[in-house]
Amino acid sequence: MAFTMLEKTDYTTADISNGKEKYLTYCLSCHGDLGYGDGIAAASLPEKPSNIYKGLTSPFEFESELYSTVMNGNEGMPAWGAVLSADDIRDIFGYIIDVNNI
Repeated sequence: MAFTMLEKTDYTTADISNGKEKYLTYCLSCHGDLGYGDGIAAASLPEKPSNIYKGLTSPFEFESELYSTVMNGNEGMPAWGAVLSADDIRDIFGYIIDVNNI
C-alpha cells in the first residue's frame, strides 16, 4: 500500500495585507495574535478555539477541512461564509503563516 502526501497550498501569493485586515477584524479575539487559539475571548468560550497555525503546518490536517470550518462553522465557531470569500480565507491563512515566520 502506497501513501501520497497532499501538497499544501503555496501562501506566498496570498494578499497578506488583506489577510491581516480580515484576521484582525474577524479572528483575533478568539484565535489570538498568532492564530494559536489563545485570543482574549477564548477563555470565555465553552470550547477552546483551534490553533490555526498548527492546522496549517501539520501534515495530518487537511486544508479543505480548515476552509470548510471557516466557511460553515462548527463546534461553537460561527460560519463566516457570508462574510469571507475563499480568497479572503487564503489571505488570512497566508497572514498567519507570515506572522509566525517573522
